[in-house]
Amino acid sequence: MKNTFKILVPVALLFLAACGEAEAEKTGDETSVDSVNESEDYDYSDMTMFDFSKENIDLPFKMMLPLKTAGAKPVIGHTEDVIWTVELDDKFSITIDDWGTEVQTIADVKDRARSNIFTIIPENEDEDEITYFYELKADSAKEEKDRMRISHFSLIKQIDGTYFTISSNDFGTFSLSRVKDMMRAAKSFQVAGEEEIL
Repeated sequence: MKNTFKILVPVALLFLAACGEAEAEKTGDETSVDSVNESEDYDYSDMTMFDFSKENIDLPFKMMLPLKTAGAKPVIGHTEDVIWTVELDDKFSITIDDWGTEVQTIADVKDRARSNIFTIIPENEDEDEITYFYELKADSAKEEKDRMRISHFSLIKQIDGTYFTISSNDFGTFSLSRVKDMMRAAKSFQVAGEEEIL
């Protein structure tokens, strides 16, 4: 039932958000920062370090987030013991999964993302990260460039022998520029007590 829900909700969201997202990408009207820099040297000047350990949740980590005003906070959900959600608005929503010592690979990430409704099209992929498109299999658009696509990402972080996957929310409909913004934030995920590694 959970898998069916995970498939149907994105389809519904896709149709609701497609017009606005497509228009934003066409006009460049997105307010996100430049795409992720290939050199791994990211500019975090538009982000603020947020320390999850200071909140009433069991997540002793911190991460750079695009908090636009002083004192702003994300909405943090902790519905399962090992899963947290971090939302700033409907355009910035990530999930953090703690896998313990269970090794995670991008192949595992892709297996979990597969469905009968969507085709997964990688945009960028390496051993610990992937940005990809969900494309409707039944999309009637004749040309590939006109097909409806939703962007997503997943990053694997190993910290002190524990594997984490940080991913865009399965139910979100994101532009590629927003996904790259969320990936940039995810790459800053680190232990709360340590000196910043940015």
